[in-house]
Amino acid sequence: MQMYPYEYGVSFRLRHPTNDLEGLFKQLCEIEGLIPGRIWLVGDERQTIKGKRLDGHYKESYCYVSLSEGLTRSSDQSLPESIEIFLEKTEALRDEFTQHVKSGGELEFFIGLYVDGNNDITLNPSLMGKLSELNIELGFDIYPPDTE
Repeated sequence: MQMYPYEYGVSFRLRHPTNDLEGLFKQLCEIEGLIPGRIWLVGDERQTIKGKRLDGHYKESYCYVSLSEGLTRSSDQSLPESIEIFLEKTEALRDEFTQHVKSGGELEFFIGLYVDGNNDITLNPSLMGKLSELNIELGFDIYPPDTE
């Protein structure tokens, strides 16, 4: 039983030192329920999300899609359930993910976790095995309650 509900946001990130990720990004964006994020190619001029130029150029290719619009409440769907659903939706891209990693790329679920107290999130061995098979990393930013 969950001690406290939590909220979370998840994005699926791809990085590569040299490859253009546009084809894979487009395939991800065509999957129902995934929200297109940003994409850039190694060497592109850096810029803010609003398009303002920044100094320098990107050192790697990068893109991401979000698993939902905004935050999801754990009482509506747990974090492990969201990851499982994503893996089911992207099963057809399994070979592309494998090639991406074999060619030097990285795959990551970036998770923003918003908690009000002690929480319990368990990833079962089956889910961890699927993530391991695909070499998908888990990155967490954990946000405690606002004290102000």
